[in-house]
Amino acid sequence: MSMRDYRTLLRPRARGQGWTCLAALVIATGAGWGVYLGFMAQAQAHRSEAILQQALAKRSVAPAPKPTRSETDIARRWQALAAERAYSWYPVFHALEQASSPDIELLEFLPDKVSGKLVLRGEARNVDALTSYLALMGKQDVLSEVHLAHQKNVVRGSLELVTFEVRALVSKAR
Repeated sequence: MSMRDYRTLLRPRARGQGWTCLAALVIATGAGWGVYLGFMAQAQAHRSEAILQQALAKRSVAPAPKPTRSETDIARRWQALAAERAYSWYPVFHALEQASSPDIELLEFLPDKVSGKLVLRGEARNVDALTSYLALMGKQDVLSEVHLAHQKNVVRGSLELVTFEVRALVSKAR
């Protein structure tokens, strides 16, 4: 054997090289185990999410609570107010303006939108003025079936007047 061979054999071994390899192996194993646990946690989270979605889909939606009588009455009143606000009175007033006369004084205007009826009460200077007022009202497109429901001669001081009540139907197509 040569001297050279003995030197390699007699040379002291490097200390810590085994421990370094062991430490690297432990760290690699720990990191691998951590990655494995992370993937398992993510898979569990996906499974839990799927189960939750299925449970939400199966859960029946609770029906809306039935409104109480007072809530129904309030809603009905609001609808009536909305209908009142949406009703266009302009054509009716325009028709009454077109038929107006200085010999006629309207005292009451009583409309009923539901039935479409209109009641007018007032005073006329004489029967001829009242007759011409009725004829002009009958010619208006918005009003139909215009008729005199009541008339009465009244004396106020030195004036002789005719009180009247006129009824008419308001056309739906305005």
